[in-house]
Amino acid sequence: MRPDAADHAAAVYEEKAEKVDLLAKDANQLQQVPGLGDYPSGRQLAAKFGNKAGNGSTGAADLLRQFADELRSKAALFREAKKNYQTTDDQVSSDLDRGLQR
Repeated sequence: MRPDAADHAAAVYEEKAEKVDLLAKDANQLQQVPGLGDYPSGRQLAAKFGNKAGNGSTGAADLLRQFADELRSKAALFREAKKNYQTTDDQVSSDLDRGLQR
């Protein structure tokens, strides 16, 4: 794995996570749905929209936040893989150098 490829992949995941954060923020604002009137049916409809937007772990905003967290986790995995590959490459190089010096 080329180190710059891992950095690029991690950056893409982080960029997408930032975009998903913005979507989550927008979805969170959907909890307040004005303009449906003050009649009971309007209030009930507004409440249903609000629940879909931010209903605990199943609301759109929360699901989007979980997705953003997962994207950041993937970015961290690429960075960790890069580090592990570099450590392994350094160890192999060191081992080969010792073998040549014998």
